[in-house]
Amino acid sequence: MERHLVRTVAIMVVIAALGGILLADRADRVAKARRAARAAAAADSSAAATANPDSVRIVAAAIAAYDADRRARGLEPLAVRVLSCVADSAGVLVMLIPERLVPDADATLRVGRNGSATLVRP
Repeated sequence: MERHLVRTVAIMVVIAALGGILLADRADRVAKARRAARAAAAADSSAAATANPDSVRIVAAAIAAYDADRRARGLEPLAVRVLSCVADSAGVLVMLIPERLVPDADATLRVGRNGSATLVRP
């Protein structure tokens, strides 16, 4: 009976060790894939910004106006993502969404040809 218990414990230790090794290896592979994806996204973003510097100016103006509006209402600025940029006759409509889930934090802003940005109220 004692041998059976020792054998069972030894098998459990081996399984746990293999699981730890495999888990660490998988974590390393996931981390490498994430770093590669971040590097590719950064390269795409910098290439797009170099190709169209006006888009960077437009998004920067929209985010600055969004942050100013939130501060004026006594709210903290949020990290946002650009949902869309649509050019029209008066300038560009930029739709922003927050990175974290916050009620009523999404916004649509109009960036004029002169660079001024105003919040479009729903």
